[in-house]
Parts: sequence; C-alpha cells; structure tokens
Amino acid sequence: MSTQSPDTLPSAASLLPKSLNIAQQNRFTSGEVDQFFEQAQASRPSFVYGSLMFPSAINTITQEASLLSVAKSMTPAILTAYQRYAVDGASYPAILPSDHADASVNGFLIFGLTREGKAAIDNFEGGLYDLTKVTVRVTLADGKTREIEAEAYVWRGYRDDLVEISQGEWTLEAFMGSSFYNWFSSNTEDEEAAL
Repeated sequence: MSTQSPDTLPSAASLLPKSLNIAQQNRFTSGEVDQFFEQAQASRPSFVYGSLMFPSAINTITQEASLLSVAKSMTPAILTAYQRYAVDGASYPAILPSDHADASVNGFLIFGLTREGKAAIDNFEGGLYDLTKVTVRVTLADGKTREIEAEAYVWRGYRDDLVEISQGEWTLEAFMGSSFYNWFSSNTEDEEAAL
C-alpha cells in the first residue's frame, strides 16, 4: 500500500485542490511500482509537469476513472536535464532538454493510464509536443529513490513561442487563475468536494 509524505508543492497546500494534495503526498513501494509495470503490458507511465499535474485535468480528458483513483495513481517525480518554460500567451507550459547541469522539472508520474486514456491525452495535446521517452526519479515509500522510464510531452513548437526563464516561469498559482483550469476543475467539483 502506498504511504503519504509531507512534501509540499510550490504553493500553500490549503489553496490546492484536495486531489492534487493526495497525489503530492502519495508514495509507492518498490513492489507496487513493479506491479504497475506488470499490469501496464509494456506501456510506460506518463510524466506530467503542467496542467496535467491536476488529477481533475486527467479525469476530465480521459473520462475513465474517478478523481480519487487518478490521484492515487500519481506520485511526485523529477525529470533532470530538462527545463520548464511558460508558453507565450498560453496558460500551459512546455519542456525542453537543457544544457544546464542543475536543470530539472518537478511534476508527477502517472501509472495505469489505459491506451484509450493515453490516446485522449495525445489528442488533447494537439500536436504541439512530441511524446518522448525520459527517465524520472521518484521517492518510494521507504524514502529510497528509483529511476523510472516514462513518457513526457516535449515541446516541438517554435522556440520563440517560449518565455525565457529570466522573463517569468510557469507556476501552479498563475495557472489556477486561468479559464483553462476553471474548465476542468468545474467538471470535477462534486468529486473534489467529496474528498
């Protein structure tokens, strides 16, 4: 059984949706991770780092599992050697490989997405990204870390469409004020309130 950890996201936990707090605190045992891979039939988990970090977004897009089930299939993860950028004029971010040794992107690893669920997310991403094999690091329930092969959506649009880090970074707080966030959170507000 997964355990809970007190790690925090970059904003006050009380301001975040309960489902996101559940995902943030979730840690799996090494045996559970192995079991996820056995059940996945060679399908890699997904690393998400922007709007898809919200279980309500995954729930709205895939329409496959309950909000709680989605949150419980997620765990925090770190992707090294990549950088997250804000996309100019958009509420969603993008990632690109980075030459900086200390570059990393905090996000979540999602286990158990079905082929149909992944196809729905591919459709949602709309061709702006390439689904790329990456290696992420997660902290397990026993406090040890484990590297896991995953898939992430890497920006394939114009580099000029990305905001330089010095001019502003994508943040959860800013995203939560967007109409895009309001759209998917309104689809799950009854489930969110029941958590």
